[in-house]
Amino acid sequence: ESLHDNNDIVSTPQANMHFFEKHLILEYCRSQFEALTDLPSIDIEKISRVLCNESPLRERIRLYFEEKSKNNLIFITENNRSNYEIFEVKKISDGPELKVIETKEFWNLVFKDNKDSRYVVHHLNTQFYFIKKMDDEWKIWDNYNPDHGKILKIN
Repeated sequence: ESLHDNNDIVSTPQANMHFFEKHLILEYCRSQFEALTDLPSIDIEKISRVLCNESPLRERIRLYFEEKSKNNLIFITENNRSNYEIFEVKKISDGPELKVIETKEFWNLVFKDNKDSRYVVHHLNTQFYFIKKMDDEWKIWDNYNPDHGKILKIN
């Protein structure tokens, strides 16, 4: 069951089962993808809207974007070269203050630098999102991506 298709949420009975958690994760991924289009400028404000204020994920995102900016990378989206899919969203834990959601994600990202060198990421993996209720609002607290430090590391 794919939940991302041309930036729209696919409406199926199963897709709506845990709608707010899925919507939160899809919004996080969509805003992260959109923020990549601003490179080499960095604007992670849209991403921050779905994160808890003290989220450890916020700092990892900032560092990820700073590294891409430092290397003058531009995100290539023409002809749908860069895209992503989020699928197989499963609720692992459903507590009153913390929910754990497992996703399978495919990210196909193309960047180029000011020398026209291209960097390509084709990556499929399983990730876990930790969603906390803070101040009566559910937001993403953290994300476990086992490949975080390995994806498109440019020195």
